Amino acid sequence: MQSLAQLPSPFSDCSAYFYATTETDALPVSNLLNDPAIAERGVKSIIDKWGPGDEIAGASLWSYGYFLRLLRPVLAYGVLADVWFDVSPDRTSAGLTPGGTLQHFHVDQRLPRKVALSEMMTHLDMAIVYCSQSTRTKERLHRSNAEYVVFRAVSQLAAMSMTGEQRDRIAAVQEFISQSPRFGLTIDQASDLTRRRVCCLRDRLLGLSRCSSACPLSTSRSCQQLFGPQQRR
Repeated sequence: MQSLAQLPSPFSDCSAYFYATTETDALPVSNLLNDPAIAERGVKSIIDKWGPGDEIAGASLWSYGYFLRLLRPVLAYGVLADVWFDVSPDRTSAGLTPGGTLQHFHVDQRLPRKVALSEMMTHLDMAIVYCSQSTRTKERLHRSNAEYVVFRAVSQLAAMSMTGEQRDRIAAVQEFISQSPRFGLTIDQASDLTRRRVCCLRDRLLGLSRCSSACPLSTSRSCQQLFGPQQRR
């Protein structure tokens, strides 16, 4: 298993999410997205670790971990290093924890930027459907998790000191996203602050508090006060 070069802060975490070669014991993503038991097991392990709490909140945290480890490295390595990984489900493998949560991805192919971004969006859409159907939750909840990861990463990249070529690449990513009519509807952006329109429900897990900056809810009320302990998103 070959590690990738570490990126500068705030993207130094990305080298732990992507590995440049496949492993024989890694699970092809195309298989993962056809096995609802994996997400079900992952949700249970999240609740065991951070609960007690709501299964919907556990499902949200599972998909957020998936999208964080998938989307953030694609954008960061692409913009900062001009390395655009192919993350199409049939050419990507996943490393899972024993509890069924995503640990990292194995990516072995590179593509031109526009093709890589298109494959990223295809993977994203398939994973959203998988998360919703496997955990019996609303697609909008998981789409919000994916879109938050993308817009937060793009915002962080745009705020960095960059070369002219890197600046051109982040502009190309922003243009690509802006041309996706179904993308970005669950996110608000103002003054470089990325805020959700859909609550991630993390404070329904006893071991976690509400997020500090992206939460769409009033600071005086918790998710449970607004939605109750069992309402689906």
